[in-house]
Amino acid sequence: MTADVLDKPGALDVHDVDGDPSGEPAEEVPPATTVEEAGDGTADPAVVEREHRLNRLRTYSELLQVAGRTTDRDSLARAADLAALYEDTAWVLDLATPKRTSVRGRPVDPKSRSRFATWARERTGLAPSTIHQLLRAHDIVSNCLRGAGTMATGEWALRPLTRLLKEHPDAIEPVWNDAVAEAGGAVPDAGHVKSAIRRWRVENGSGGAETGLLWDTGAGTSRADHRGGEIPPRDRTCGRAPRRVGESPRARSGRGEAVMTVHSELWILVDAAGGTRS
Repeated sequence: MTADVLDKPGALDVHDVDGDPSGEPAEEVPPATTVEEAGDGTADPAVVEREHRLNRLRTYSELLQVAGRTTDRDSLARAADLAALYEDTAWVLDLATPKRTSVRGRPVDPKSRSRFATWARERTGLAPSTIHQLLRAHDIVSNCLRGAGTMATGEWALRPLTRLLKEHPDAIEPVWNDAVAEAGGAVPDAGHVKSAIRRWRVENGSGGAETGLLWDTGAGTSRADHRGGEIPPRDRTCGRAPRRVGESPRARSGRGEAVMTVHSELWILVDAAGGTRS
């Protein structure tokens, strides 16, 4: 940290805070390197400027770590504030009535979280993405971790659990307890939680692999099973999920990440069998 930054009133000392917002230990910042001298004993100006840029970036990296940890300290308290405002529903009267009653065939909810995020952004300056993250964290703490012995201290550590919130809410507490055990009984960080989620998916067969499904390849349908059998043609759109027969585009888009995982597994099997990629 440069002296001019530390001497400013109210400046944060990066050595008072360890780790990033996830609670994971901060990566050790490489020390400033020594500027090599040219053959005549003078420093190369280009090398000097490069090292100055690197040192400024190291200082900026430290400031980001401090800022992230500082904002995460009270994040769950602020999440509770947002949830109380949302549940009060008085904010609905401050917004104009939706012009459309439906979007893509679905009715517009005047009390939706999206509309609340718009209202809160105008009055707090918080980005809608941050508002949704905080509300989801409050949902996890209030509804899924009531029996947990060790509670989270910030939203960041809970963020990986939002992947389970919609389809596997009952798995959140066991996964969290597993992360606590991995952390030695202390409050886990996001890295511990991600590891616990991966273990849970392996143990419960929820790794995203889809088997025995009908795929619409554009030239008829084929049945594929990642454990063997016919392998569907490779999707050359990279991340775009092949459409299941009778599946809507909206449902298809939600499976993109899972399909990428399946494709990787399928091509590993092809390579292992000595096949060729078309």
